[in-house]
Amino acid sequence: MINLGVKIVKIACFCYFCAIQKILVMIEIKKNSLLYRYVVATVGLFLVSFGVAVSIVVNLGTAPLSCAAYVLNLEFPSISVGTFIFIVNMMYMLVQMLVLRKNFKLRNLMQIPASLLFGYLVDISLWILSGVHPESVWVRLLMLVGGCAITAIGVSYLLQNVALLIFGANTKAFASVVSFPALELAGGAISVTGETIVTILSCIAIMICLMIFIKKTKAGQAM
Repeated sequence: MINLGVKIVKIACFCYFCAIQKILVMIEIKKNSLLYRYVVATVGLFLVSFGVAVSIVVNLGTAPLSCAAYVLNLEFPSISVGTFIFIVNMMYMLVQMLVLRKNFKLRNLMQIPASLLFGYLVDISLWILSGVHPESVWVRLLMLVGGCAITAIGVSYLLQNVALLIFGANTKAFASVVSFPALELAGGAISVTGETIVTILSCIAIMICLMIFIKKTKAGQAM
């Protein structure tokens, strides 16, 4: 009965965070209000943290933003992954301050509460998933894909609303740094922008370089 109760509490916690946006719509909070953006950004942050927790649980490789924290947690298990995430992010912020110097804005200090909240949410997510121990490789792969999908949704919520909080809702135009002409297909019915073409070609080039490094160098083969 106790185990059943704990599982119910964990499911309720997850459903609570996932239902926040629907509740906001029901109580008619305006989407352009600061409260709406803060809450939806928090929901996005929780989804990202839950995706990170899933990648840790399936043990097939964790997300880059939590990799250092997870390795440190394995070395010092008395300190939680969320605490290490906060510590590592603060180290990143110090490096950012050294690089930017006078260009470091006061608003950049918002990384401190955001990192603290993110670390706390990761610990909550790991607690929710504490009873999940998949053994089958296929189940773990399926959970990993699901975790990636949850992370992607969370990142979209987070970036969209954080960008609105920082830059506002007004449309801003940015000059393109790519002079590559667009590719017209199907008689002009489909247009692929120069930015998209350059992005795809860059990804292919990076993949080729990575494969050469792995196959042809001693350091790569040692991996």
